[in-house]
Amino acid sequence: MSEGSLKERFVVIGNGVAGYSAASTIKRYKKEATVSIVSHEPYPLYSACALGCYLAGEIKREVIFLESFSSYECAGIKTRLGQKVMTIDTQRRELVLESGELMCYDKLILATGSRVLRPSIEGMGKKGVFELKSISDVDKILSFGGKRAVVIGSGPIGIEVTVALKKQGLEVYLIESLPRILPRLFDEAPSYFLKRRLEAKGVKVFCGETVIEVLHRGNVMELITNQRKVSCDLIILATGMVPNSEIAREAGIKLGELKGISVDDRMRTSAEGIYACGDCVETRDALTGMSTLSLLWHTARRQGQIAGLNALGIEERYPGSVNYVGVDVFGIQAVSLGILKNDDPSISVVEKSGDAFIRRFLLKDGTVQGIQIVGDLENIGKVMNLVRNKVPLYKILARKETDFVSFMGLSRLDFHSAEFS
Repeated sequence: MSEGSLKERFVVIGNGVAGYSAASTIKRYKKEATVSIVSHEPYPLYSACALGCYLAGEIKREVIFLESFSSYECAGIKTRLGQKVMTIDTQRRELVLESGELMCYDKLILATGSRVLRPSIEGMGKKGVFELKSISDVDKILSFGGKRAVVIGSGPIGIEVTVALKKQGLEVYLIESLPRILPRLFDEAPSYFLKRRLEAKGVKVFCGETVIEVLHRGNVMELITNQRKVSCDLIILATGMVPNSEIAREAGIKLGELKGISVDDRMRTSAEGIYACGDCVETRDALTGMSTLSLLWHTARRQGQIAGLNALGIEERYPGSVNYVGVDVFGIQAVSLGILKNDDPSISVVEKSGDAFIRRFLLKDGTVQGIQIVGDLENIGKVMNLVRNKVPLYKILARKETDFVSFMGLSRLDFHSAEFS
């Protein structure tokens, strides 16, 4: 880069793992660069993955933080924490903050994250209704107290909240509008296995129920579904996430079909000099080739690194998102990757199950395109690599010693039968 480029001003909006990874990557490769992080949250970087443990009382609050305020200063990263960006002028390359401060940039990285999708249900906007997205959310839940909770939504966050509240001694109801829990991660058998685990620990799980209204009667709420009424002290919304892409749209930056910020494989947006990464972006699924919102910690970190490198002019391409998701249901580990069966006749299934495990593999077009494992996860990394690398099934079965087959506890004949069924 030229001498003049050393003085470039890099501004990152967002201080989650994506934004921090982008900023720290820039400083790692160009110590002379001027790097600033702007974030509406007033905290240094913390682990969103640890929020459930904090809510459950298993770790102290300070353990969640991955960086301190002083570490930003030591790294040479300037901060505007607790400041919301109001507008972006892509022509002038300027930002206006909530305080009225004007910031100029040469390269801008959007890492604005995501937020909870709040359903349009009467009574949801009042006292006693919470989310689990930030450390502030956990602080509010813990300070509120209560003995009976309803969790709406059974995705990974809904399960995490349910387990955490139960560990705190609350009576917990889990309500899911679809026919099974974790419906976007698991087919019926693994989902039912995990549902039984929740129920064995005292959680009341209701699937196929829609919340209609919440009535507030003093300090007690009454949640009404299409099938029952539940009295409770607090409600936690785990009803899905949506990207924080509005500020990009308002600046004229292109969004994708899923309303995430559209980026190419260098994390470049449609606006010159502006990159984006993390929960706010829409990328390509590496397995299916479809557009996806990959709201995962490891995805955000890698995208942040790639955005930072390309903002510096160091070419690095993003290979696509791999939506590998794990959940812990009272000590039972479960992971999901790739496609679901969902009554698709073109998908074949190989499954092995027992009292303490389920191993389910989904085959399509000669490759394993989906994995759902509950229980023993030993050697899961090797098996996942076969899927990520799209190794054809015939090559897997041709090996003398196949981790894939031995992991399943099945014979090659089982896989051949599925392949040609």
